[in-house]
Amino acid sequence: MRYLRDKILHWVRLFEQTPHTFVITMAIVIGIFCGLGAAGFRYLTYFFQHLFYGPYQDYLARIIEIPWYYKLGVPVLGGLLLGPIIYFFPNIKGHGVPEVIESVATKGGRLPPWTFILKAVGSAICIGSGGSVGQEGPIVMIGSSIGSNVGQVFRVSRQRIRTFVACGAAGGIAATFNAPIAGVIFAVEIIMGEFAVEHFTPIVFSSVIATSISHWLVGDMPSFIVPAYELKSAFELINYFFLGAVCAVIAVTYTNLLYKVEDYFDELAMPPYLKPALGGLGIGLLVLVYPEVSGVGYETVSSLLSGAHFTLFLLLALIFVKIAATSLSLGSGGSGGIFSPSLVIGATTGGALGYVFGYFFPEMTAPIGAYAVVGMGALVAGTTHGPLTAIIIIFEMTHSFSIIPPLMIACIMSTLVARILQKDSIYTMKLSRQGINIFMGREQNVLRSLLVRDVMRTDYIPVSETASFSQLLTLMSDSTSFNFPVVDKKGNIRGIVSLNDIRRFFKDEDYLKGLIIAKDVAIIDVISTYPDENLGDVMVKFSQLDIEEMPVVESKDSYRIIGIIRRKDVFDTYNRQLVKRELVQGR
Repeated sequence: MRYLRDKILHWVRLFEQTPHTFVITMAIVIGIFCGLGAAGFRYLTYFFQHLFYGPYQDYLARIIEIPWYYKLGVPVLGGLLLGPIIYFFPNIKGHGVPEVIESVATKGGRLPPWTFILKAVGSAICIGSGGSVGQEGPIVMIGSSIGSNVGQVFRVSRQRIRTFVACGAAGGIAATFNAPIAGVIFAVEIIMGEFAVEHFTPIVFSSVIATSISHWLVGDMPSFIVPAYELKSAFELINYFFLGAVCAVIAVTYTNLLYKVEDYFDELAMPPYLKPALGGLGIGLLVLVYPEVSGVGYETVSSLLSGAHFTLFLLLALIFVKIAATSLSLGSGGSGGIFSPSLVIGATTGGALGYVFGYFFPEMTAPIGAYAVVGMGALVAGTTHGPLTAIIIIFEMTHSFSIIPPLMIACIMSTLVARILQKDSIYTMKLSRQGINIFMGREQNVLRSLLVRDVMRTDYIPVSETASFSQLLTLMSDSTSFNFPVVDKKGNIRGIVSLNDIRRFFKDEDYLKGLIIAKDVAIIDVISTYPDENLGDVMVKFSQLDIEEMPVVESKDSYRIIGIIRRKDVFDTYNRQLVKRELVQGR
């Protein structure tokens, strides 16, 4: 078995000598798996919907008709099934895209091999039981995990793994929405955060192949059928400017409420495996009054686009009820995407404003369906800060050319206003709350991908806390170090002593050498680190304290010293990593 593995790796290494052929071949493989994975996830979701509610056709009509205790109880049951999965594998909760962005920015694109299976099951249960989340987030994580693990299996460089992750993300979006161009733009604009030419070719191949597989297995109909709309007047563009600004405000509200609800559930004093059930109870209560917020919500959007009658009050209510339902679903520990809820929230926001514009300016206002379509794109742009992705994906989902000019205006306006109101998108906010600053560039996050154990030294010289003043002087004169950890008999650190600390005692050396011991001159308030702390946090400590060395203890809650870390070593490691990445990117 080992011989066969080594032989395969040898052939792969030979194949890698023609890098473009190898990367494109791997991109095609990833695209195939993404197409199969996206179709498989859809059918898994349909399975759970059928299990909980019956046949998945006419989902909204069935939700409206079922008894109240079904509306209330099924989301709770889904939460009870999901809870143990989230408890043992907490990384799969949430919408998934931030984790993919983090892996690309700080971990060389590495994702655990079990991610896509558990994410698929958890998200399918959440969506199938009525959770107000989308399919795209899980499929992006499934595709990205496939790409990452293909790279890890073939032991390619970190830069190529990042490219393969982007291929998987593009394939996931493309297969979900039948939108190959949007998949490419999403991967480079949101996941990679850079428009490097070397990424485009494999991402395009992966996106196209995934879309083709999805067409074959699921069908190639557009996600929404949009009637032909036209711009009634040039003055109507003012309406779309205003719509973009309003969608930005709604997007920022949506983003902040989502994370506030998540914080609330994180601090809630109850077993973690029961929190999704509590969130399900909240969703059930909302569905009792507004069944339209159950599940992904595309049927509501389709009805709105087709001209079905919605009152202004219902449209306004659905904006905020959908935000609340999605926040409960994800904040309580559920698993699913935020993209599809953004489409629903945007459609109802656009529809409500179209209703208002039509009342005051009937001669120069298109039907509310046109504003609903544009609102979908504007809300996505405001939440993700990705206007190109929003514009392209709405076009590919609707196949409507006439809506492009107002869509472009609203999406750009929404992105600009959202960025003024809040620096972070709905994806990057989760990373910023963890101290990962994507806006500073990928290189600035290099230190967060490295740990203290990668840099620490074990050749430190400990000083017994009972060492005499004379022994300290002898030790310091024979060593090139400047700082010495003072330890007790068990090896626990009790302080730090340096040459500067004892310099003031030199003139009284003859008098003090028999009176002072190490712990008398040591600095007691010692800031330490531990092997699993990342170097980004360590550099913050170095900068705040203005020190050059720091002791390393066994763990976060331990005092037993096992090494030291030097500021200079951290800088040297940082520079080597940057050089290594530049060399890899140039291959």
